[in-house]
Amino acid sequence: MMHNALRAEKSEIHLDGHHLSTDEVYRVSTVWEGARLALAEDAILRMKKSLQVKDDLIASGIPIYGVTTGFGDNSSRQISPEKTVALQRNLLRFLRVGTGPVAPDEIIRATMLIRANCAARGHSAIRQEPIHLILEMLHHDILPQIPERGSVGASGDLAPLSYLAASLTGEGTVTYRGERMLSRLRPCARPVCSRWSCRPRKASPW
Repeated sequence: MMHNALRAEKSEIHLDGHHLSTDEVYRVSTVWEGARLALAEDAILRMKKSLQVKDDLIASGIPIYGVTTGFGDNSSRQISPEKTVALQRNLLRFLRVGTGPVAPDEIIRATMLIRANCAARGHSAIRQEPIHLILEMLHHDILPQIPERGSVGASGDLAPLSYLAASLTGEGTVTYRGERMLSRLRPCARPVCSRWSCRPRKASPW
């Protein structure tokens, strides 16, 4: 009865980066099957504006840390715009150093939802497409396999989130209905997502 009541309480959640509640995170991660999730219109506008700022900076040649520069001690090394995609792809591979058992499904769903909501604030110059893909994966319960242990540096979520990002770009592994599988067979066709026209995205300076 409790589960049915929670499902009926709200049919759709619009993420705007500010109003996601702990109850909604709980519902999506543990109770609500086939969650209907979408980016709010104001979130889409903010994301477009911040993306334009980033694109303008890249075009101007002004260095952007981690986008057109290296990382850490290599931050003084500038990367040409033509190599920014390779930089992001290599970063994701470099960070996938997790160990131990895979996190429970509930934790992975909550991670995906909270990360999508953070991006909806529009502060990160991230494109809409990866976030729409996260929400579509949540709706169909397609879950990246994220190890419980292992991280890098001061940002404790770098290693875990690299596994989520890998699934968005067609790398790594996912589960669907308890079945574990590779997240792609070819660069543009994941076996699971192809059923719903849900395609991997190129790694890019987000």
